[in-house]
Amino acid sequence: MICGVDFGARLAGTTAICTDRGAILQLVRVPKNHDADEYLLAFCQKYLPSAVYLDAPLSLPDAYFGRGSDFFFRQCDRMLGAMSPMFLGGLTARAIQLRHRLAPTPVYEVYPRAAARCLADRGIDGYRTTSPSAYARALADVLP
Repeated sequence: MICGVDFGARLAGTTAICTDRGAILQLVRVPKNHDADEYLLAFCQKYLPSAVYLDAPLSLPDAYFGRGSDFFFRQCDRMLGAMSPMFLGGLTARAIQLRHRLAPTPVYEVYPRAAARCLADRGIDGYRTTSPSAYARALADVLP
């Protein structure tokens, strides 16, 4: 089983978890006023996903490590036209901490908007309005 996470504010009830159960995708929303980070940790400890795909920055710009001079954007952010991980501040810090707490489970950063753009370039638009299964099939067709 793999686990995809739309990472939202800690207590807002905007974090969602998607898992694959065979041919079925299961969606779970973290309830409002529940700590999303602790909920996700408990979820992963219970279900033991082979990997977690997190919609949040998992690193800081290289300038913070003495490489380069851009303290605001990573190269991938510039290439994709994404927001700065520094603008997302607390969300970025929580995501990086979560990756460490979930070890040894691999945690990967994902950027769904890039996938949506890729599909839109192929004439498949409206990822928020298309049926999830149709969108997943279309996305699977373009992934390596």
